[in-house]
Amino acid sequence: MGLLTPEEGLKYCQLVFGNLANKEVYAEFLEELGYFPQFLQQATAYIQKLQKSYAFSSITPPCPITEYLKLIRDEGPSNARIQEMLSYVFDADLGTKYPRIFWKSWKLTTVQLQKSPLAVEIISVISFLCADRIPAFLFVSGRPENLERDFENRNAIQNLLSHCLLTLESGFLSIHRLPQKVIRLQLGPEMERVVLTKAMTLLQPFLNQAGIDLNKTKVAHLCIEHARNVCTHILTRKWYDDSEFSNFILNVAKTMLGLGLYANGTQFTQKALTLMRPELGDDEILYLLEEELGNLLFYLGKRGSAVQIFEKLYETYEFLYGVIDARTLKIANRWANALNHFSKTFKKALKIYTTTFDRCSDSHSIIALTAKSGAANCKKCIGEFDIAQTEFESIIKTIQDEIISNPNPELEELLGVSQFRLALVYRELGNFEKAAKLFREFGKLSKRRKGLEHPTTLKSYIDLIECLIGMKQFERAEMKIIKIYEKSEEALTENHLSFFQLREQRAVVQLNLGQVTQDYVKSEHEDMLKRKRDMMKLDPIACVHNEKKIAVILFDTGEVNDALDLFKKVLKTQRCVWTEDHRDVQITTEMIRKCEHELLKQKYGCTYEGCSKRYVKESILNRHIIQVHLGVKFSCEFCNKEFSRQDILRVHQRKCKESKFNFASYKLTLHKL
Repeated sequence: MGLLTPEEGLKYCQLVFGNLANKEVYAEFLEELGYFPQFLQQATAYIQKLQKSYAFSSITPPCPITEYLKLIRDEGPSNARIQEMLSYVFDADLGTKYPRIFWKSWKLTTVQLQKSPLAVEIISVISFLCADRIPAFLFVSGRPENLERDFENRNAIQNLLSHCLLTLESGFLSIHRLPQKVIRLQLGPEMERVVLTKAMTLLQPFLNQAGIDLNKTKVAHLCIEHARNVCTHILTRKWYDDSEFSNFILNVAKTMLGLGLYANGTQFTQKALTLMRPELGDDEILYLLEEELGNLLFYLGKRGSAVQIFEKLYETYEFLYGVIDARTLKIANRWANALNHFSKTFKKALKIYTTTFDRCSDSHSIIALTAKSGAANCKKCIGEFDIAQTEFESIIKTIQDEIISNPNPELEELLGVSQFRLALVYRELGNFEKAAKLFREFGKLSKRRKGLEHPTTLKSYIDLIECLIGMKQFERAEMKIIKIYEKSEEALTENHLSFFQLREQRAVVQLNLGQVTQDYVKSEHEDMLKRKRDMMKLDPIACVHNEKKIAVILFDTGEVNDALDLFKKVLKTQRCVWTEDHRDVQITTEMIRKCEHELLKQKYGCTYEGCSKRYVKESILNRHIIQVHLGVKFSCEFCNKEFSRQDILRVHQRKCKESKFNFASYKLTLHKL
């Protein structure tokens, strides 16, 4: 914080007050304020308001500078007490004067504001929001029906700006964090409760609009951090026993789910539940918050935790409300949806969906249609693609008819989900054109409502790229990958699975365009495989896709023995989940036969005792002997990591060199090769 020189201070006073009749008084005034620009601005604003109050009075006014000096020199709390009250330690470089001047100047300014109740109301509300990027539209809506109120609020904000309590830039208000604490300290508990209620009333309408369209979603993004700040104060004060406050906390959790803020939403909801559970016991609001926590964990990728929450809630709801209650059936659908993402529980999920559908009194209700769509998705997961296709097409037609007769946002959401699932079925059946059309439509709708960086939008475009690769439209796929990366870099950094999936797709596209070798593609699949194993330890089937890709590359490069071993491992995992007539099981079985047939044609066999490996080329046999039997290692010159093969070392070194730079540079280089 820069200090003014005495000459600069006097020049500023002259600019504000005109001719300086008594320079000694102004010099004393500047000295008392420590030449801090912020306090000088506040003091001059205070004095100008004081002068206006005497403008139409017959009483001879005292010298406003002298009056202000008298007020600021009054006995106040010590520096230690000020720091204790604000829970803040002032920088020693500011000097011992700063805390006292800060406290007195802000206190005097806020006291003077009492003459403007609306300004007091606005600054009080702002004291419970985040200090930065407070949208001005919270107070000045710009709607014709609020014209009079907007005019009054605009004048009140102008008053606050003139007192240097706020700053305004590009439509956003900001306030210093310490004055926020001063303002909150001046409010008693009852007044604080009233102000928090007003803050909730201001924010609530903007939170409810998330996901309707892109503009409203952006507005909700601007407001969500301020809403979280309000919730922090509610939780600190333990006022969540009031239904209005607890419902606001629930609404914030729902909005964070809708905006795709899964990590932050999970953290927020877990904290709220931890603080509220001891006080509220078995209150219904806790069950609703646990539902949202389950949803957030599910979309965050922690599906095992989500399964546990939904299973526990299902048992609770079944006991409290009965098996045919809408709340029980709804949570059953969510439980089954979470189970359906684990290979070992596909059939259990299908059974829950079927039971839920049978218990619904109306087969066209949102719960029944959700269960029916979920059951079809289970059949897709266990490999019954033709049955799943027929059922999805029937469900989509039913939902479309229902929307025509009874428009409903939940039905529209279910329609989008069902079309997305049908697109996945088309892709598995090799009908890439139909799948690409549905993915494109779903992606456009999600982008229009939620934005390109929303995880749902990213997922739809990544699946679209998979279809373009299937149709061998590699140039279009490459352009799409680069476009998504450039526009959604921050979202991809948080969404690890999408980021690594894009990396994998990019490698495949580059291989087909002749830009990279198969060894590079193999290394990308291995990296993806490692990441998946770390993230999905409970679900080995999630790693099968990458293991198959690696096995195919090994087969194509002549390493048939290694390919055979990996295909056998894949088949063993698949048989734990699927039956012999599953398409993926049949493809893997056929690849094993090909490997075994190819081995019969190998004429270069290993001569080491106990080794039965055979190879089509002598160079591959030599590499096998060096790697396996002689144990020769190749070291990286950058990190000294050892590798058994030179080609793998070369792939590693390409990345190892990049690791000298920051992560963002690495990603940019990787995606723009």
